[in-house]
Amino acid sequence: CLPGGPLDQPFVEMYDTDRSEVNRKNLQFIDNLVRLIKKEEHNSLIRASRLAFCVTRWGAICKATFWLSLLIHLLLICSSYSPEWLQLRVEQRFAERVEAGLATEAEAIFHDSVTPVSRHVAFALSGLLLLLCLVRAVAFCVGALPNILRVALEVQGGAEPEEVIEEEENSEASS
Repeated sequence: CLPGGPLDQPFVEMYDTDRSEVNRKNLQFIDNLVRLIKKEEHNSLIRASRLAFCVTRWGAICKATFWLSLLIHLLLICSSYSPEWLQLRVEQRFAERVEAGLATEAEAIFHDSVTPVSRHVAFALSGLLLLLCLVRAVAFCVGALPNILRVALEVQGGAEPEEVIEEEENSEASS
């Protein structure tokens, strides 16, 4: 709750409730709040470990993956990249155009200079994207997946928020 702390952000999912019944809305609000607290407890344990980047840098990892992927696509489109299975046909058509005298000097320069370089750059960037995707997968498995599984198991267990609160009140009354 401190300014700049992990809880100093709007939690939209806290207000994800059915608003038709007042009592049910309050119970769902409390249930959502408990889920958020459990999520933040899990994330604080991760922040204290070597895998802190999984929680603290998740947004940056996703943005880097997106921008690198976009850069690779732009490179492939702008350099007229052709896949390996089509490369032989492209080479044959270019050779036919050269023999027929239809190929321009710009096409020859592009074919001889730009295409090989763009293929090597695309290969290197694809390797970098693979590494970044592996980092993203590890960050997801460590940071987000346990919270998703915990919520899914709670939902699968079928315990409604009202039932959980009634059980807690009954156990407190009996002690």
